[in-house]
Amino acid sequence: MSNIKFKEKVNLKSEAASVHLIEPIVMRMNEIIGLQDDIINEIIITCSEAVNNAIQHGNKFDEDKEVRFELIACEKAVEVIVRDEGCGFDPDAVANPLDEENLFKPSGRGIFFIKELSDRTSIISTPEGTTINFVFELKDKCK
Repeated sequence: MSNIKFKEKVNLKSEAASVHLIEPIVMRMNEIIGLQDDIINEIIITCSEAVNNAIQHGNKFDEDKEVRFELIACEKAVEVIVRDEGCGFDPDAVANPLDEENLFKPSGRGIFFIKELSDRTSIISTPEGTTINFVFELKDKCK
């Protein structure tokens, strides 16, 4: 990313309360970038889902593990990187939440939302952890 206007990286504890630390970071970025409300809401939703997944499914609330969250913004894009210290998973094996048998399950929508709302998504999962990287292109999304 060239012409970086905002960059923040934090290590989060593997506890549910850490998810609430994400929105203020996104809002600080928005004070500089000035995005439309709908795109800010999408960024907050996807970041929160990614961090929640990392805490719950990746690190399994293990207090000895952290989630690394990074938010980078330039004029043309917002990039998010979330990394856990879990044992990894097969991203292709995640059930489609739109399949009839999955519609009423209480979980399983996080990755779906991230892929649907962001413009580009990459998931790299190994036995040492999972990194999800997603990008929002900002063409005509600034105020």
